[in-house]
Amino acid sequence: MTYFIALMRLKILSIFVAVFHVFISNAQQEKPIFLDLVDQFELISDIQNINQEYVKQIQNAEEREKIQIQFAYIKILIEKSYLQLAFSELYAIDLKEIEGDPYLIGAYNLVLARLDFKLGKPKKALLENAKAFAYFEQNQFFEEAKLAATNQAFFATLHDKENALSWFQKAFKLHSKNIDRRNEILLFSNYAFYFLVNGKVDSSKIYIEKAEEHFKKEKYNFLDDYRISILHATIAEQSGDIDTENKYLNQARELCIQYNMMENLRQVYNSLSFNYQSEGLPEKALKYSRKADSVGQQLPNKMLSEEMVRLDLERRIEEEEIRKNRVQEKLHYQQKTNKLILIIALSLFCGLILISVLWMKNRNQTKALIKQNINLTQCEKPKVDSKERKIDEDLISKLEDFILKKKEFRKSNLTLQTLAKKLGTNRTYLSESINSKYQRNFNTWINEIRISESRKLLMNPSFDHYSIEGIAQEVGYSSISVFNSAFKKETGITPSQFRKGSKNI
Repeated sequence: MTYFIALMRLKILSIFVAVFHVFISNAQQEKPIFLDLVDQFELISDIQNINQEYVKQIQNAEEREKIQIQFAYIKILIEKSYLQLAFSELYAIDLKEIEGDPYLIGAYNLVLARLDFKLGKPKKALLENAKAFAYFEQNQFFEEAKLAATNQAFFATLHDKENALSWFQKAFKLHSKNIDRRNEILLFSNYAFYFLVNGKVDSSKIYIEKAEEHFKKEKYNFLDDYRISILHATIAEQSGDIDTENKYLNQARELCIQYNMMENLRQVYNSLSFNYQSEGLPEKALKYSRKADSVGQQLPNKMLSEEMVRLDLERRIEEEEIRKNRVQEKLHYQQKTNKLILIIALSLFCGLILISVLWMKNRNQTKALIKQNINLTQCEKPKVDSKERKIDEDLISKLEDFILKKKEFRKSNLTLQTLAKKLGTNRTYLSESINSKYQRNFNTWINEIRISESRKLLMNPSFDHYSIEGIAQEVGYSSISVFNSAFKKETGITPSQFRKGSKNI
């Protein structure tokens, strides 16, 4: 039976997790995030169409989503080597708008790192990308952290080999525990590249095959296609198979032309030029060398790099001014806070004195009420009106015998109607008799008897193990709140106060 219950609980939990995951997925679809937006832009080949899609999405977006769209747009511009435009867009973003938002700060650093790497600034790229990873990982944006770790591993493969493997390990660890499988091809292809750089061709082939396997299953992405072509070309180069290398380089060239990847195209042209020179084909080598130079002239990276340094310095100066202003604001705020704390402390001190006085006064009053109720309990008799009235003494005798001796008041469902029936009279006559004898209606009279009995039980050590609710039920109350209210109304204190106080007197 225990096993069956455990199994059912596990099944219910799994259903809950599944429903929760669907809910989260739907929520993410309703509000696209940075990586979703990057995927959307990467499916568009022509830069004009990308620009149109960008303008369209920006117009209908809320502020936070608008910034994510800008980052996604900048990333695709970088991949297509529109570095000047990417640079302008990135530095047009006001850093104050993303301040305090770890996701947006992480996305900013991720994009900036990619731009720095494209501009030949690997150390700065590694630094910025490490910041992106830290923001994403600390705030549990695991897929974004995986992308940052994958990029860092790639940057490190070329410029910091000692740390490259550790970054790949971080990326694979995040990959293994994350449901989202995006950027899988990028991870496998970068790992294949790592093995190629380290001369492990067989290991590289394993991960190229993994990348190709997933490439066939996923939506077409020109960047993944380009990476796989370049990896095959590199393997062929290391094997000395120039024909196969040229075949894959030409595939990469066609992709670069089709998708306007100008920087990549320049590199492909240089590789083809070198190969043709090695094959003894100087005319072809010269042709592709000139093409590489022509494309290079369209990429003013040196000037752009200098411009980035200047604007980066300006931004740093601006950030320093902001930091100084914040320090001043903090000091001013601290002074105001200290004054406020002093006022609050004085107020609390005065309040404590007042509370202490009131508490002592209330304590004395409570103590007096407890003594009064103890005295009443010890000499308590039914309250009877001193005025002479015509009273049915026989009925009253039966009533008191039934209620006080037989203790029928303990029944919570006791009513005037049921009581009259048991005494062989009618409801109206019994009510009038009670009013004449005790100058109270039936409910008030029964309540007084119940409260009187409850005081006795609360003082009785034999009932110390009873809770207040248990005492309430013992004297005929089905609701502890009704009992507390009736007890305080009759005695001036709560049942708990009376029980505790009666033990100390």
